[in-house]
Amino acid sequence: MWAACWESFLAEKTPVPEGGWCYAHEPIVKVRNSVNRLIGQGLFFTFLDSAWRTPMPSMNNRIEGGCERAVASDAG
Repeated sequence: MWAACWESFLAEKTPVPEGGWCYAHEPIVKVRNSVNRLIGQGLFFTFLDSAWRTPMPSMNNRIEGGCERAVASDAG
């Protein structure tokens, strides 16, 4: 769906001075490829997997909920 809509945009190429080409929107192409690979491996959105018996948070970054919380509350 998303890939089909943006396929021609992501396929745009730019010539490079040394010869050859590179993707005009290379950072977006890399993200798309990473997301597709992770979904294919079953490693993306694992918190939605019904095999887990207990609810999983969508974010498990301890820094966000740990020591940084105290710093943020002190800062105001």
